[in-house]
Amino acid sequence: MLRTITATEIVESGVALSGRRRLEPGIPSAFDGDTILEPNESMVIFVELTFATESEIPEAVVHHFSGAAATNPGSTSPSPVAYLMVPLALDAAALPLAGSPVEGNGWVAINGCCAPFHVHRSSLQTISGRLRVAQRFAIDWMKIGDNGKLFDGDPSEVTSWHNYGEPVMAVANGTVVQVLDELDDQPPGTLPDPLTITIDTVDGNHVILDIGGGVYVFYAHLRRGSIRVKEGDTVQMGEVIAELGNSGNTSAPHLHLHFMDSPSALAADGIPFQFLGFQTTGRIDMDQWMSADESLDVVWDLLPPYEGTPAGHFMPLDMDVGTFSR
Repeated sequence: MLRTITATEIVESGVALSGRRRLEPGIPSAFDGDTILEPNESMVIFVELTFATESEIPEAVVHHFSGAAATNPGSTSPSPVAYLMVPLALDAAALPLAGSPVEGNGWVAINGCCAPFHVHRSSLQTISGRLRVAQRFAIDWMKIGDNGKLFDGDPSEVTSWHNYGEPVMAVANGTVVQVLDELDDQPPGTLPDPLTITIDTVDGNHVILDIGGGVYVFYAHLRRGSIRVKEGDTVQMGEVIAELGNSGNTSAPHLHLHFMDSPSALAADGIPFQFLGFQTTGRIDMDQWMSADESLDVVWDLLPPYEGTPAGHFMPLDMDVGTFSR
């Protein structure tokens, strides 16, 4: 038995998020202690398991659910139920290896792995009757400059941000399956009118690569007019495909990158991956990040990397800072 979660624990840590609920301790519960799901109501539970060493990770996990529910459409009162779910393999396949999407020093993995309360990890979408978490392992890449800030000058100007216009590269050999290059940059500090956003434009100008094996890579918020590829083109790892911009649903220039199992940016499930050429040099203090105002006009205090942080062939953690090399 790896972990037992009681009904009380679930409702005490459940909160509402855009009409959904998730586990996030310390925030007022949307359940108010109510352990009953009404008809047509659903719940999603994020379960986090950590292990001291890789050797302790099991080959698979099985979820066992027990409770009380209607056992048929004519039921007038709940009856005891117990379900044993299909085993979930943890070693089913090797993780995709990614080359560098950008190059140079000071790159920060924002909204990255792996806390469940981050905007990517819990970004659950209902698309075509299915629940999708395409951004489960997504990272927003921003860049700290020599001044210790994310920008230099007027932050309302996209050109003031150190990452703006940086070359964006193919992380693997692949085929371009989708391109959008028609949206202007969003002025930093503001978000677009929600009424103008569609499933196709929410992530701005973008490129989707098919890198084989049922794996796709999504690049978002690219600069208009900078995309060098078109649908059907083949690309090689390290090839420049566009420039970093601020188009779509974004309030500051960044490169949103995630791997997924479908050629749709959101109608997909996210896939974990590992970088080949990322070297961690430090990390932003989370307390400082959380206390910063929306302008992000801060000289960031960099802490040492987490103890045991590997070099190469790993996924950076949230707020890791490092260097990308080809």
